[in-house]
Amino acid sequence: LAMLALRTREGIDIEAFQEMTGLDPRAIFDEAIRIHEAAGLLERTDTHIRLTEAGLDLADQVMRDFVG
Repeated sequence: LAMLALRTREGIDIEAFQEMTGLDPRAIFDEAIRIHEAAGLLERTDTHIRLTEAGLDLADQVMRDFVG
């Protein structure tokens, strides 16, 4: 779910993810989010986690850290 959503322009809808899984994606993906946010590949808002323009070009690299 998270990997498919992250590949879209909208990204992961935090509330929808929580409703579907009972988990907070900010907590379970915290390390990957922090690493890629610092590298400019992800952005986090109050409602979404999404790839930046630069992140879209490196989506496979970012995904590995979300699943690994």
